[in-house]
Amino acid sequence: MAFITLVTVAVRYVSFRRLWRRMQVMQQEAALSEERSRIARDLHDQFGSRLTELAMMATSESHRAGVDGGSSEFVPVIRELEHDLETIIWTVNPKNDTLDRLIPYCCRMAGEFLRRSSIACHFEMPEEIPPQQVTPEFRHNIYLVFREMTSNVAKHSRASRAHICVTLDGNELTVHFDDNGCGFDVPAAESRGRNGLVNMRNRVTELGGVCRVESTPDTNTLIHFSVALPPSFP
Repeated sequence: MAFITLVTVAVRYVSFRRLWRRMQVMQQEAALSEERSRIARDLHDQFGSRLTELAMMATSESHRAGVDGGSSEFVPVIRELEHDLETIIWTVNPKNDTLDRLIPYCCRMAGEFLRRSSIACHFEMPEEIPPQQVTPEFRHNIYLVFREMTSNVAKHSRASRAHICVTLDGNELTVHFDDNGCGFDVPAAESRGRNGLVNMRNRVTELGGVCRVESTPDTNTLIHFSVALPPSFP
């Protein structure tokens, strides 16, 4: 009886310690989530309103100075800063740590970026995207891979159209990207250490995925990567 009692006490103690550690982790995650929400609110309320005020002041000064007013060139810069701030707020906000918020946002960002460069973009996405929670690291890396893909096309491809296809197959996210641009020599670009390609591959690899870039001069460019979705967690 003494032995059974001792084993029972030991098992209960180990179970209690595991439960206590789990509660500590959950409390830390809750505190981190609350802090991220606070930072997102502060960025929106403080910096967002200031940038809007600056844009209005610059526009007003431009109108008072006439068509050739010296303040007008600041307005596009301020608008770009507002867009960058919105991106930072979206990245920080823990409410966006879900798959159904990540994929549409990345596609919308890519479409707006390419349209500003006069590149038409066609998207294919699943009709229903599950609200599966993802880690901040996963969301951050996927967003930056999308940003790098579209940035390279806008800067170097001389393309008039692009196509982005996003698929979900079980627990795997796959993205297929191609354009009708001038193409480039992939081995030569990688040997010159083009940071865009290297960073894109590294981010996909960091998520445990595979990234493939296919292109040659005077042909279109194809980028294909797939990553496993992180396990769901409460």
